[in-house]
Amino acid sequence: YEIYPLHLEQKYMLEGEGNFFNICLYKNKLFLIPFAYRAVIAYDIETGETEHCLDLSELFPVEEDNLMFHQYEYLNDSIILLPALRSNKLLEFNLETYQYKVHRIGQKGYRLNSIHRYNNAYWIVCLNRLKILRWEYESNRITEFDDFPEGCTTRNSERAFFNVRGIFRYKNRLVCIPAYCNMAVELNLDTGAIRKLEAFDKCFQLPPAYENVSWTDTGLQNGSLIYFLYGNRKIFCYDIESETVSEICDVPPPLSYSDRKKVNNDYIDAMVGG
Repeated sequence: YEIYPLHLEQKYMLEGEGNFFNICLYKNKLFLIPFAYRAVIAYDIETGETEHCLDLSELFPVEEDNLMFHQYEYLNDSIILLPALRSNKLLEFNLETYQYKVHRIGQKGYRLNSIHRYNNAYWIVCLNRLKILRWEYESNRITEFDDFPEGCTTRNSERAFFNVRGIFRYKNRLVCIPAYCNMAVELNLDTGAIRKLEAFDKCFQLPPAYENVSWTDTGLQNGSLIYFLYGNRKIFCYDIESETVSEICDVPPPLSYSDRKKVNNDYIDAMVGG
């Protein structure tokens, strides 16, 4: 493998936080989706140049949006939409011209999460509310869906109900595997009905591997199958068609921070040293 340096600027960095979370390929450029870095940047895969395309320092000030984006969705071939993690802002960014708009989606105090396009609307799951928003771009009409199953709540009101890496669209279904919510739910994108997915109850009988870890922190979709890591303890597979959950395997006990740091440093040293 080869290492390609990015020419970042210290003034855009936020101490203690990661710079980027996602990536978008457009023509000959890799656009890095900022997590805490105060700019959208593009890396030219032909010339190796790093370009700062949009300064986000004033649009998303640290005081309100210390962390910015996880996911994006396409408006068209050259425009992406990025919901903010710490506010109800949504950045519209043109990958060709670098022009932008900032939209407000839902009420002040809402924090946005995943975004999925279905037919002529965008479905956005709130991070800190039991709310799912349907946004029609052309009319700017927003419809809120909050009729969650009885008893649906969270075990940590300061953390995400559902994590972006646990939200998946399959046909007209939006499956939300919980982060700190106490149940998995499915939204019918045609009717707006939200129902509990009973098959996940078997998972929640197991406590997470350590205190304050989310139920699920990562997942991978392959068609109708969703593979997810539960509580840093086990890997499960959820079949959307049959609505069944099967256990795949256990995972090793989680390492402490110092152990993880040592493993990462040893790995990097080994790779650099050949």
